[in-house]
Amino acid sequence: MIKFYLTNFIFSGSLMFVFFWLIRLANMGPGKAAQGAFFFALSFACMMAFVGGTIHVLLVRRLAGDPEEGDIYTVFQRRTLRTRLDYDRAFALLQHYLAGTAGLKTVEADPVAGRLTANSPFSIITFGYKMRIEVKRDPAGGSLVSINSSPRLITVMMDFGENLKAVRKAAEFLAASAQQN
Repeated sequence: MIKFYLTNFIFSGSLMFVFFWLIRLANMGPGKAAQGAFFFALSFACMMAFVGGTIHVLLVRRLAGDPEEGDIYTVFQRRTLRTRLDYDRAFALLQHYLAGTAGLKTVEADPVAGRLTANSPFSIITFGYKMRIEVKRDPAGGSLVSINSSPRLITVMMDFGENLKAVRKAAEFLAASAQQN
């Protein structure tokens, strides 16, 4: 969690420093512009890290519930699971899940390579996310499934749990489908 706050502070502060410095550069010298930009950027970074970051952390914690593997605070989420469903059935179920149940727009569906890619629409909370799913044949029988979700806009630092929710729902859908079969 400390890593999340620090990353958010450094990234948003650096971006705002460059932005404010370029704006102020038109009206004053580079040194004076840098000095003024530093204080604006520092204020913005503190607000983003401590206010926005705390809201993000609280929402993600509430969503995560039980302790999970991996970093629940990052916007890049990944889950890997093993299912007893055969390769073709697992791929078809996940393809149906993305297009139908989750309401995402399918960008790529390659049954030979076992890759599915879909995008969510933009919303007020997030700029949308991209889900990538890879299905592989498990030598022990069944399938290995890797579910990845990340923001569509690479500069997004907080998604308020949207990507965590997306990978969890896909994993839960696949697990429930495996129990029914």
